[in-house]
Amino acid sequence: MQEPLLARLSQFYRRTQAVLVLAILFPTVFTTAVGIVSLALYSEVKDIIFGVLTITFAIGITLGFIIVVLLTKKSQELALKQTLFLANVSHELRSPLTAIKMYAQTMERGRTPENTDLCVQQILSATDRLDRLIQQILEWKRITNKSESIQPRLCNANLPAQDTVDHFLSTHPNADEYLTIDFMVEPPEFELDRDSLERALYNLLDNAFKYTGENRAIGLTTRMVTEATKVDRFFEYRVSDNGQGIPSEHLAHIFDVFYRAEGTLTGASGVGLGLGIARSIVVSHGGSIFVESEVDRGSCFIIRIPLTHTKKNNENGKGTKKST
Repeated sequence: MQEPLLARLSQFYRRTQAVLVLAILFPTVFTTAVGIVSLALYSEVKDIIFGVLTITFAIGITLGFIIVVLLTKKSQELALKQTLFLANVSHELRSPLTAIKMYAQTMERGRTPENTDLCVQQILSATDRLDRLIQQILEWKRITNKSESIQPRLCNANLPAQDTVDHFLSTHPNADEYLTIDFMVEPPEFELDRDSLERALYNLLDNAFKYTGENRAIGLTTRMVTEATKVDRFFEYRVSDNGQGIPSEHLAHIFDVFYRAEGTLTGASGVGLGLGIARSIVVSHGGSIFVESEVDRGSCFIIRIPLTHTKKNNENGKGTKKST
């Protein structure tokens, strides 16, 4: 259903641009021709002035037309992305709702202990999926409306990562079989929003889960990074996986909202908000986020947060290095 709708919208925008071209091109060409003829055939001052003004007017129309086309193209791209986003949201909402309805009907037809346990488990799983989707949409709304700013507090740099692991283990059964963590021992303390950074890291872990197969291996690492100048220091969070990787032509847009690399990746669920939300959170901390990826080898998403207002760790803030 998505492709025909997007095709119709694209066709509509192309026709609109064609109408604009015809509506402006012919009058502009005619006006320019009149100005050139006036300059070429007449020598009186008023005719020369008329010719110059006519050509200037034509140039102004042309420049205005170019600006309109560029703005229209940008609006077209945004509208297409939003349309795809709405289509994805509709699909993502419909899938768990269908599952809930199906298992509820199964329970209604006949209840046995085994049947009930399975249905309840599947219904809870579907409601968790719905909740994650709704939370993503609400978070993106808060970010775009700037109705919620980060609340930095002096914090052990490993804590957002540990919170992420705890959250991920609670929502992904058997995650301890493929998730490996390697946290910096005695990390620094600096000002960050622990909750929002945990959400960014969770989005990266969840994204890694979606795009890896049965033999998945996902890693979460924290470490200190010092730039070549040895002046700027950053705390780095790395989320790596052994998935299918991201083709190079998609890397420049992978953090754009509503963007999904359709046609090259598996049919993973999602609406194209997770990475955009992660980038917004990281940028609000003054940090940067980027990805290193190789097709059929996997990807590594890297978050770097500049260390400001750092404080030497106390005993309660020491990190540990471990694997789950």
